[in-house]
Amino acid sequence: MPDVRPMRASEAATLKRVRLAALRDSPAFFGRPFAEEAAFEDAVWEKRVASNAAGSETAGFFAERAGAVVGLVVGVDAPDRDAVALNALWVAPEARGLGFGAALVDAVVRWARERGRASVELWVTEGNAGASALYHRAGFRPTGRVLPHEHMPALREHEQRLPLGR
Repeated sequence: MPDVRPMRASEAATLKRVRLAALRDSPAFFGRPFAEEAAFEDAVWEKRVASNAAGSETAGFFAERAGAVVGLVVGVDAPDRDAVALNALWVAPEARGLGFGAALVDAVVRWARERGRASVELWVTEGNAGASALYHRAGFRPTGRVLPHEHMPALREHEQRLPLGR
């Protein structure tokens, strides 16, 4: 079983390193461009990881392989929709196909259940076959909502939802 654990408030540098690696590796699959996040001050990363570690409005998780962080995901509570949004999922190329993606999805689903939410929602970019297959295996289904990609308008993003059945 892949090792997935909550982020710790002291891991701002790790969050920055892994998030920027994700944006470099797969720029079309994330809502912000690399250059924008690379320019963030350290205080932004510290605030992000503190929120993710606290687990109240957001919860962040790292995947580890042999002591190295090889993936991340963030859940964002959306009480107005009775849902948790699954954001920023990424697994390093050398760790793909080993179950880390599924373990990260499971961490957010568990957190959503703990919060008593009715569903987990996400947006997946057209052409991201690996993520689409992962989400389908986890039980996510398209809602029919489609939007242009935030910073690459030629691409479209498709909303998917996993009902949690309370």
